[in-house]
Amino acid sequence: MKPALYDLATRAGEAALQQWGGDRRDITHVVWGTMTGTIHAPSMDVLLVPALGLSHKVKRLSVESMGCLTGFRWGDGTGSVGQ
Repeated sequence: MKPALYDLATRAGEAALQQWGGDRRDITHVVWGTMTGTIHAPSMDVLLVPALGLSHKVKRLSVESMGCLTGFRWGDGTGSVGQ
């Protein structure tokens, strides 16, 4: 694990959850993406779920190390999340 990345991701996730103000049990998906070489096991999305107090049943999408295509793949993969 890359500790600085994990710290940044958990702080950002926690801030987003606080701003949202909803019930964490209502979260159905976690989407993680990065442009740089951070691939490792377990992947960051796996680590973030318990760190943020989310259900182990959430669906996860991780797009890593695709350079500038990460954003495209990330957006493409989340198209059905709200449906």
